Amino acid sequence: MHNALESIRPQLDWACDALIPRDDYLGMPAATLAGLVETLLPRTLNARVDLLRPFVEAMSTLPAEPPSDPLGVLYGMDEASFEFVTRTIADAYFLSDEVNRTLKYPGPALC
Repeated sequence: MHNALESIRPQLDWACDALIPRDDYLGMPAATLAGLVETLLPRTLNARVDLLRPFVEAMSTLPAEPPSDPLGVLYGMDEASFEFVTRTIADAYFLSDEVNRTLKYPGPALC
């Protein structure tokens, strides 16, 4: 898994923060500051190994260099890839204890 994600590391670095930027007003960290690339995304994809390959494939279609209009580039993905990538990144972000504490969200109730 580590090698697969490392192959798209440049894309992850700019795309994750383009989708989830830092919000000083709300005290929310940017995706990379929350540990998304190093910890949260690998945790998400370890739980759903069936998503790793399609995630890497979709991300590899993005440029490695940060574009001048990162959201425009992301919006330019085909609809299914855009939805898949953005949901996977957002899902991983909400695994952060810091994010959930800031939101005052205790996490899912265990039955």
